[in-house]
Amino acid sequence: MKINKNHFLYVLASVAVLLFVAYSIVAAENPVEPWAVSQNPEQRDFPSIHIITGLDPFNVDRVFWHPGVVSVSGSANAEYNFNPVMAQIRGRGHSSWINFPEKRPLRIRFDTPQPMFGTQYQARDWTLIANHSDMSLMRNFSAYYFASLLDGLAFSSIAVPVHLYINGEYVGVYNLSDQIHVAYGRVSLVADENPQISEYLLELDFRVYRDNEEGLDFFRVNTFTDQYARDFLYDVAFPGGSVRTAAHVEYAKNFITNVSMAFHSRNFEEIERLVDLPSLIDFYLVNEFFLNGDVGWASTRLQIKGQGESRRLYMGPVWDFDIAAGIRSDWLNDLTPYGLGTHNSHYWFWNLINTPELLDMVAVRWNEVGYAAAVQTINRINYMATYYNAAFLRNFELHPILGEIIFPHREEMAELDTFDKHVYYLIDFLSRRATWLTYFFTYEYVY
Repeated sequence: MKINKNHFLYVLASVAVLLFVAYSIVAAENPVEPWAVSQNPEQRDFPSIHIITGLDPFNVDRVFWHPGVVSVSGSANAEYNFNPVMAQIRGRGHSSWINFPEKRPLRIRFDTPQPMFGTQYQARDWTLIANHSDMSLMRNFSAYYFASLLDGLAFSSIAVPVHLYINGEYVGVYNLSDQIHVAYGRVSLVADENPQISEYLLELDFRVYRDNEEGLDFFRVNTFTDQYARDFLYDVAFPGGSVRTAAHVEYAKNFITNVSMAFHSRNFEEIERLVDLPSLIDFYLVNEFFLNGDVGWASTRLQIKGQGESRRLYMGPVWDFDIAAGIRSDWLNDLTPYGLGTHNSHYWFWNLINTPELLDMVAVRWNEVGYAAAVQTINRINYMATYYNAAFLRNFELHPILGEIIFPHREEMAELDTFDKHVYYLIDFLSRRATWLTYFFTYEYVY
């Protein structure tokens, strides 16, 4: 697609003005103080989670569960606070676990199901995400918020910023989030001993071959193209235990193979027969807006559900955005705010944007819903950074990493030596991204 540069700059400027106007309207409806202004700090709602256990807070075990108690305090909504309840705690994560021993993610398993911060469902398992490589501390928060505004995705995790204490010792600001698994209020699936009836939760994860058996725990599907000269590995997360058999894994492999062949052929009717299109389009838009470098090879959840003619592949829930939105350089256009990028991470998305009917749907969806959701998300980041600035800064008093290059930052990130600069960078990146996508789906691509 060739673009006249003068026309591009003129239109881009025009769209930027429209973005600012729309942003101002949203801000007027949801007024916030100027960024980084803090007033009435005693009224701030930045809760604390307290864990009492035998864990060393900086040397947490990732394999074994440790007994303990968990409580919540400091929320302005008294209903969200609760006294110590029995739970088990262990470490979690992959790259974040290996690379950041000073601030590791955790998983909580309550002895009995527990709601958290106003959720309409109760669950035993919750996660505490460290966000150590994201010095805005808000990429996961804002991505899940954006996803929650798109109704094509059946479920999006919460991400509540909290102060975390272990054995009375402060360990930093974390996001309290859902554990992505099959449970009431989260991912709704039904297991069956018959592989053709059972529903499935899968995860694209290049690391799944470690300590797992191919054909029983995971499977691989060829890319069918020369452009992506590798297999993609799929973890079968559900059904699990004694229900899952080699026949279940083989069925899921054959289903995903058929989906892959449909994308490769760019046969819209066949894709529509096998894939739930609303979830596909919204899943793509979340990852495209944030230019998520993990999508398509790690932390990418998929579901096979429904029966008979209604059986489809559903995309999501979305997960893992802590290195999205311009943190690192890789195949996604060096992660500048401009240009499409997600199609470079997985051949499904490459064929999505090269299938006219699907690209039509993406363009319509962005202009009708995605752009407004992007503006609302940017406004939400601004709100959080305004009213909770001091709370976020407390994290960096314990972890003085601002201005440092940590995995997987590109060198330019060292210039962002304050929390304020990291938040400004995120807001600016997403604002430019929303402007560019609106330009592209309005002028460059005409649906």
